[in-house]
Amino acid sequence: MATYDRALRSLAERINIKSVKTICKQITVQAVHRIAVYYADGRAAHSIATLIQHRGEITHTVEVFYDGLFDKKSIEHNIHLDDYEAYAKALQKAHFDSLGDMPDHDLSSNTVWCVERASAGLYHMVVMSPEVTSVPYVTISKAVKTHMPEAIREVPVR
Repeated sequence: MATYDRALRSLAERINIKSVKTICKQITVQAVHRIAVYYADGRAAHSIATLIQHRGEITHTVEVFYDGLFDKKSIEHNIHLDDYEAYAKALQKAHFDSLGDMPDHDLSSNTVWCVERASAGLYHMVVMSPEVTSVPYVTISKAVKTHMPEAIREVPVR
């Protein structure tokens, strides 16, 4: 796990983006969700996608940064309220806010996600594999793939 923790932290530092906790302190922000994707096999650019839920908005934007690509500029995708709500409900169903990281032996895949959520003083993060088949992690994986596929889109490294 320590290897992935270091890799995920250095990714955020290289991309130089604000932390989820910092973003959540803004007065217009209700919640922040982030997914960092680390490709241990190097097949794609590592990425960090951040969705900010602003109070009263019906469309949310996912801002995705790819490590070493696009001159450190993000690509933005709109996520409709229905997809956001379905994703948020899946996190609740999985008891995300009390869920621990996947055990080390389950993180042997080539892709690792760091899923973060913050709102109103609450912050939680889970490190997991997207190829997981065990509950409750599979609930999170399916929700991301179904409702926020732009957040995990692979961009091959040439």
